[in-house]
Amino acid sequence: MGERKKRETKDALLAMRINPRVKKAMEIAAQREACNLSFLLETLMRDYLKSKGIDITKIR
Repeated sequence: MGERKKRETKDALLAMRINPRVKKAMEIAAQREACNLSFLLETLMRDYLKSKGIDITKIR
């Protein structure tokens, strides 16, 4: 039997104000990737953190 990956809890809320054009552009990008805006932003943030050597699995 294969290992089951534990599902991450996603209950932290992040609110921010951004330029409306940036928001619209991100929505277009998410649509082109066939995902929602929240998923796209989290993916971009994870990639950025990884590029800076920050391992989120070690943060509690």
